[in-house]
Amino acid sequence: MTTPKYALMEIETKMLVNNALLPDLSALPCTRIADRYLDGGRLRLRAMTDAATGAVEYKLGKKYGGDSPYAQPIVNVYLSAEEFAALEVLPGCVLRKRRYRYEHRGQRFSIDVFDGAHAELVLCEAEAPSLEALCALRFPAFVLSDVTAEPKYSGWNLAETGKS
Repeated sequence: MTTPKYALMEIETKMLVNNALLPDLSALPCTRIADRYLDGGRLRLRAMTDAATGAVEYKLGKKYGGDSPYAQPIVNVYLSAEEFAALEVLPGCVLRKRRYRYEHRGQRFSIDVFDGAHAELVLCEAEAPSLEALCALRFPAFVLSDVTAEPKYSGWNLAETGKS
């Protein structure tokens, strides 16, 4: 697949976590994330709140999909609070999670702890500069299995199945 104009290739993997093996996350840096997956396309509106400072960042993003679930073109536009509020009224499904930054063997991982209907779900994500580097990652012991290619673990699906 050709990378669309202005997009970057995001190379990442998503792993299912055994909650019983997770370390205490309370001392780790945390961001509260609210994603609104907009109806009728592949756009995601995101609010990211730093749990320690309360600072909020807003962005509108699009993942284009691709030939591999591990490498997809993505584009993001950072928004003001006013721009975010104008777009937030658009129809879509919301997914909330807490993202913890976790270091293991010199590699940075994200641990996503979901809220609401998916409160028992925890996923671990990692990005790398290439598919080769992604395959070489050594994951923490609390990781169970790779779910990157499983549609039921996509943000879109989790938002849709979590609707009340």
